[in-house]
Amino acid sequence: MLPADVGNVSCTAASAAFASAGADVNILVIASGIALGVPAAPNYVLSSTVAGTTANIIFSPAPNACIAPAAGITAWWKANGNTNDVTGLYNATLGGDTTLAPGKDGQAFSFDGSQSPFVALPAGAFPTEPSAGPFTFETWFQTAGNAGGVILGSQSGAPYAGVPGGWTPAIYVGTDGLLYAQMFWSTSGFQTVASVNVPVNDGQWHHVAVTYDGNTEIVYLDGAAIGSNALSQANNGSPLYYYQLGTGYTGNGWAAVNGAWFTFTGLIDEPTVYSRALSAAEVLTIAEADSYGKCYAGASLTPATLSFTNLAQGQSATQQAVLLNPGNSPLQISAIVMDTGDINFSVLTGNAGDCAVGTPVAPNASCNVRVQFAPQAGGSLTGQVTVTDNSLYLVGAQAIALSVSGLTPQTIAFAAIPPQTLNSSLPLIASASSGLAVSFASSTTSICTVSNSTASLIAAGTCTIVASQAGNSSYAPATPVTQSFSVTRFAQTITFASLPNQPLGTAPFSVTATATSGLPVKFTSGTTPVCTVSGNTVTLLAVGRCTLQASQAGNAKYAPATPVTQGFQVTKEAQTITFAPLPNRRMGTPPFTVSATASSGLAVSFASATPATCRVAGDTVTLLELGGCTIKAIQAGNATYAAAAPVTQTFEIKLF
Repeated sequence: MLPADVGNVSCTAASAAFASAGADVNILVIASGIALGVPAAPNYVLSSTVAGTTANIIFSPAPNACIAPAAGITAWWKANGNTNDVTGLYNATLGGDTTLAPGKDGQAFSFDGSQSPFVALPAGAFPTEPSAGPFTFETWFQTAGNAGGVILGSQSGAPYAGVPGGWTPAIYVGTDGLLYAQMFWSTSGFQTVASVNVPVNDGQWHHVAVTYDGNTEIVYLDGAAIGSNALSQANNGSPLYYYQLGTGYTGNGWAAVNGAWFTFTGLIDEPTVYSRALSAAEVLTIAEADSYGKCYAGASLTPATLSFTNLAQGQSATQQAVLLNPGNSPLQISAIVMDTGDINFSVLTGNAGDCAVGTPVAPNASCNVRVQFAPQAGGSLTGQVTVTDNSLYLVGAQAIALSVSGLTPQTIAFAAIPPQTLNSSLPLIASASSGLAVSFASSTTSICTVSNSTASLIAAGTCTIVASQAGNSSYAPATPVTQSFSVTRFAQTITFASLPNQPLGTAPFSVTATATSGLPVKFTSGTTPVCTVSGNTVTLLAVGRCTLQASQAGNAKYAPATPVTQGFQVTKEAQTITFAPLPNRRMGTPPFTVSATASSGLAVSFASATPATCRVAGDTVTLLELGGCTIKAIQAGNATYAAAAPVTQTFEIKLF
C-alpha cells in the first residue's frame, strides 16, 4: 500500500489499484470479513509486489517452524557461538572487538560502531570480480542508536588498512537511515538501489537480499523488491577483493556515507551467500520465516581422526567418534561407508546410540560412529569412514580419518627343549607372528654355542637359548623368549666279570673290568677284613666273603657309570699229612713214639684204629696183642687251614 492511498482504497479483494507511487506502510486490511495484519491476526502476513500502480496483496500463513533453505548455498555464517560457515568451507574470523550477542535466530554478530570491529569473510565464498556468475547475498540486520554503517563491504585491501585501491560498500545503512545496495562495481559506475522513504535505522530487525543473475541486480528489503538495475560488473581497483561484515570504505561518491571506513552499529545475523540468483518467492519465504529462520541439519563429527596403536594380527581395538546435530532440523544419514577395499577397519553397528542409515539424529542430539581396528597386515595403516547425510556441512559428507601409529607388535613361539646329550648338534626352531626370521643366541656359552639356528652342546650343564626378532619398518621388536634345558654327559657302563672263589693264602692277584667310555675302572673292597684292593690287586686276608666294587666316576664328557659289584668266597687253605709207614713190631716191644707232619705246620694227632691190638696216647704207641695195628694221623685244621685228610699206617705185631 502506498502512503498517499491510505484511507482511499477499501481492501476487500485480493488486489487494488493505487493512484500514486511511494513507500509501503503497514495498514489494516479487511478480506472476507477477517481482519488481517499485525496484531489482529498473527497467523497471516501481508506482502505486496509493485507493478506500476497495482499492488497484489498476498495473504500467507505465518510460519511456525524453520523453512527449508533454498538450494545453492555457498556459505552461511550463523554466528551461533562461533564464526564457522555451516558448509564448513568458508569459516569467518572476528576482527577487533566484534562480539556475539542474541540475534534474530540464535546469536548474531555485534558491532559497536567503532573503527575496530569487523567479521572477515573468505573471498572464495563470493564470485570473482568482475564476472557474470549468478549470486545472492541475504542477511538480517538491526541498527542501534539510529546509526547505520556498512553491513557488507568489499575492497582491495584489509579492513582499516588505509585507503584501498578500490572499494564497494556493497550493502549499507546510510547516514540518512536508508538502505543502500550495489553489490558489484558496474561499468556504468554508481548504480545503487536505495529504500526510498523507508528508513531502516529504527532499531527493528530487517531482512536484506541482493540477487544477481549475470545481468540484473535486484535488491529486496523485508521480502519485497525495492529496486533493480541492469548491471555489468567491472573492476574497481585491484580484483583481489576482501569481504567483511560490519565495515567498508565509502569514499568518492557513495551516497549518505562518511567518506571513510564506515563501521556498522548494531547486529547482523544469518548472512548467507548463494551460487545462484534466488527468486522473489524464495527471498519472501526467507523474510517471512522471521526468527524461525532457515532449517539446517548440522553435522559435527568429532574427533576428526581416530588414532589407533598398532596391534598384532588377531587382536582388535575399538574407538568411536560422535556425530552431533547442532542444527534445528533432523539429520538424515544415508550412508556410513569405509574406504573401498579396506580390510583393516570396519564400522560397528548394533549398540544403542550407534549411528544408523535411515535413523535420523534429532536437533542437538548425537550418535556414535564406532570403528574397529583388526589389522590384517603390519606397518602404518590409514583409512577413512565417510558419513553421508543431508547437512550442508562439507556438502553432506563427513569424514573420519583413521590412522595407526607405531609398529605392529609381534610375538615369538619357541617351544620348550627336552634334555639333550653332550656333543650333539641341536636344530633350533622358533617362529614370529610377523613371519620374520627368528634369531638365536646362547647366554651360557660355556655349555652351548649357537651358529645361525643350530646349537652346539659342548659341556654338561644348563644351556639357555634366547630367541629374538628385532622387527623392521612394519613390526616392533618382539619380546625375547628364553628356553633352558639340561645338557647331559654320555652314559657309560662297566663290564666286570664274576670272580671264582679263592683259598686263603692265595697270593695277591689282579682283577680287571672295563668301561664303555674307555676310562679306567677303579676297584674298592666292600669287605676289608676279608680282602683289600690296591689299584687292581686283591689281597686275601681272611676266610669269608670278599666283595669287590668296580666304579667309573666319569669326566666332563661321560657321566658316572653305575658301579658293578662282584663277590667270591675266600676259603680255608688246604693241608696234607706226611706219615711214613711203620715197621712190624715184636710183641713185647716197649711203647714207642710215632711222628707225622702237616703241610700247614700244625701239630698232627694220632689215634688207634685197632684198639684191641694197640693203643695211642699222644704220639706213643703201646702194643697189646698180636695182630695188625693201624695208627691214624689226624690234623683237624684251624681258622686258616681246613682239616687235612687223615693218613693211616698199619704194621704187624708178631711173637718174634
